[in-house]
Amino acid sequence: MKVSLCIVSVLLIQIKKTKVFIQVILTIVMSLKDPDDDYDELVPHGNDFLGKLAGKAKPKLIFLIIGIVLGLFIHYYLINPFIIADSQQISKDCLNSKLILNKENECLYTLVPEPKSAGEKCASNNFYDLNFDKQIAPSSSNETPLLMPNNTTSEYSSFQLYYYSSAEVASEKIQIDGNKLTHEYLDTNKVAEKCVNWVKQSPCWTEEDLIKKSKRLTLTEMNSLYETIIQYSFFDLNEYYGPTNEDGTKANARCYSHELNISFKTNEKDTIFCDRPVPPESGPMPTPFRKVLEKIQELAN
Repeated sequence: MKVSLCIVSVLLIQIKKTKVFIQVILTIVMSLKDPDDDYDELVPHGNDFLGKLAGKAKPKLIFLIIGIVLGLFIHYYLINPFIIADSQQISKDCLNSKLILNKENECLYTLVPEPKSAGEKCASNNFYDLNFDKQIAPSSSNETPLLMPNNTTSEYSSFQLYYYSSAEVASEKIQIDGNKLTHEYLDTNKVAEKCVNWVKQSPCWTEEDLIKKSKRLTLTEMNSLYETIIQYSFFDLNEYYGPTNEDGTKANARCYSHELNISFKTNEKDTIFCDRPVPPESGPMPTPFRKVLEKIQELAN
């Protein structure tokens, strides 16, 4: 019987505490709705511990709820937009980087004769940064190193090219220093009359008959020129091509000289093609020489 009375007493106490807690919550909610009204009568007073605690805690709880609401507002309407915008910008930058890399890869595959072997060389040399000063190591001593693409004309600051050819009725000089091209050639309209019947073995023109022009080559033009030089292995040419005797030795015969010198970083080549169409003939101009000459004439005009 005593046990039953104890259980009932405990249950009544818990019910009373629950009732007081509900009254406290109602008081806080109603106070937020209309702070001017007094809802203290809903909170029990006297010696009840929970009643005193609720009365003291009400202002603090109100400020706590207001702080939570303000925090949520600041987080979702002020902080989140900056985070989302920053994330979107990062995603956009990553996408642009991937597009640029894809275009560079496509370009390399069109320029490199054997892209697969070139890729293997890059991997074997841990070549992960596009540094124009670095090169893919050649597989043999006769293979010309392939320089990686650059992104500024300043990378060609050490590039030097000199071409010169002259004859009785012709003259042309092309120089490239860095990315500055200077073109000097004969004004054929100006000398047409005095050179039409020229038979002397000396120029029919003078310095006053030459036209001089200069221009700055773009990065695309410089890349195109150097790609031509590499593609046709210009640096592998011999120093001289010209008329030869039957035994293959150099013939002591008059010919029209074409001089072409190129130097860039560790690569340098000075070569001469001396044209002679009659025996002892010089033969055709070497393909690498002809291709590079055509490219610089294209850029000069």
